[in-house]
Amino acid sequence: RQMCIRDRHFVIDKNGDCVPYINGVENIIEQLAQNFPKHVYSEGFLIGLSCDKYNITLEPGAQIEISIKPTENICEIENIYGEFLSVINPILDKYSYRLTTLGYMPKSKAKDISLIPKKRYEYMNKYFKSVGTRGINMMRGTASAQVSIDFADEKDCVQKFKKANIISPILSLICDNAPVFEGCLLYTSPSPRDST
Repeated sequence: RQMCIRDRHFVIDKNGDCVPYINGVENIIEQLAQNFPKHVYSEGFLIGLSCDKYNITLEPGAQIEISIKPTENICEIENIYGEFLSVINPILDKYSYRLTTLGYMPKSKAKDISLIPKKRYEYMNKYFKSVGTRGINMMRGTASAQVSIDFADEKDCVQKFKKANIISPILSLICDNAPVFEGCLLYTSPSPRDST
């Protein structure tokens, strides 16, 4: 069976602040474009790239996401991700930027991060201002890794679903790297940091 991975990254400068799209992530994507046969534009702005092994897309706050195409083993995923880093890191180095994989932005405030030029995100932003309290933070301030795993049939699905639920607490513990957010933890569920 195959699996695919999506991994989101913040682009941060040497001070730890998130880099905006305009005159920041935009420049990175434009320089990356020469390595990709397919380019995706929104309102005249380059916001996505694609090749046979993976896609590069941008989240609302200019987080860079790599979506690795379905593969059969983790080593292949690791190799593809390594290829991506070998292409993007020299570009980042020119600007003294780097990628970071945290659950929440390390330093910047969500309200200070501008949205990438995409109408859908404007509509989402307007909606989130009218409901709840953390929609804006979710759009601009979060990043994550997502794993999708194929299944052969119902029995295979049930088996994998059970295993995923068994290991979820362990994965949550080892992957919980989100910083403290406005004086409280990002998560409402208990975590080891709640007792400190």
